Amino acid sequence: MRQIVFNEKIEDWRQYFGISYACYASFGGTLFILLLHTIFGDNINYSFINPITSIILPLIVFISYMPTIFEPLKQQKTKKIIMWTVVCILAIFASKVLFRFIENNFIVFLGHEGLKNFNSESLSNQLSKPNVWLQTYSILSMCLIGPFVEEVTYRVCLFTTLRKRIGIFAHLITAILFGFQHISIAVLLYNRPLEFLYIFSYIGFSFVLTIIYEKTKTPIPGIISHILINCVGVI
Repeated sequence: MRQIVFNEKIEDWRQYFGISYACYASFGGTLFILLLHTIFGDNINYSFINPITSIILPLIVFISYMPTIFEPLKQQKTKKIIMWTVVCILAIFASKVLFRFIENNFIVFLGHEGLKNFNSESLSNQLSKPNVWLQTYSILSMCLIGPFVEEVTYRVCLFTTLRKRIGIFAHLITAILFGFQHISIAVLLYNRPLEFLYIFSYIGFSFVLTIIYEKTKTPIPGIISHILINCVGVI
């Protein structure tokens, strides 16, 4: 029996919806806020955008793709999933160690030793607030919803579509957009340009995930690895 390639199970509307979400998450949402600020200045309350970006859209994606992603699981070999998950975790860990070493040396060279990561600060602030619902959703978002949504939209939808059109450059484009998602708010909205240096570890992260996805033809090892890596970060 021929193994099902996961993106073959996704209808066109899901494919383009995933691509649209990836583009919005990587730079569209941030540019939209900057545009509103340019037009309205401080006369508009931007608080309505954060729930849309952080809660509503990810939940819609999560619910929309859950059956499509896990339906073909019965055709996957458990040993293969476990093996590639272990390989993926080890490769991600190695890339993080390498790129964090390079990033930290650049930061020290530029005279900004001790620079804190904006994403880590934001997560710490959310978990320290006396709001059980916010804390619970922050943990679910980081440890389950976020990794699932990112793997589906960036790997299954965006990467697969680009791979058919621009070949191996799809790895690079996907990695840049994935990296930009994680630094765009800090760099563009909070005027922290040095945070741009952190993009390289996210690019390395993405390269590992797209290579594993292309090799295995299933996003499951990437999803599991992404979840476990994020859980370690939250802990």
